[in-house]
Amino acid sequence: MRTTVSQIFDIDQDGKDELILSTSAPFNVHYEIPYPDSISWLMVLDEDLNFLFEPVALKEKFSAIHAYTGLKVYNAYTLQTVNKYRDYSIALAQYNLDSRQLLNCPVDIQFRGISFKSASWVKNDLNKNRPSTI
Repeated sequence: MRTTVSQIFDIDQDGKDELILSTSAPFNVHYEIPYPDSISWLMVLDEDLNFLFEPVALKEKFSAIHAYTGLKVYNAYTLQTVNKYRDYSIALAQYNLDSRQLLNCPVDIQFRGISFKSASWVKNDLNKNRPSTI
């Protein structure tokens, strides 16, 4: 799995920076490992290089996740991701620090620009008061 640090940021507001990682899945390791490179993973490391939360799998082969933060929701930072897939499609997503997905938005890239398909809040108790589409 190809992994890069996409941002250094105090996402949990504890006074210590975390490492927000971007990963891609080339699928070139063909034996069992804890986080196989057949799929991409959303990962954040704390100051001791431990996972801030259990990594989130993007369950599609030959994918990539580009993660970053800076947006606060309910006074807490969230993670935003750009997910790229094997068929060249892209989706935008948002996660909280409990690794729960809040938003998923497929993106349609066309020759003359970008148009967003219907974004939808992920159904869970965090979004119970939100409309189903944006």
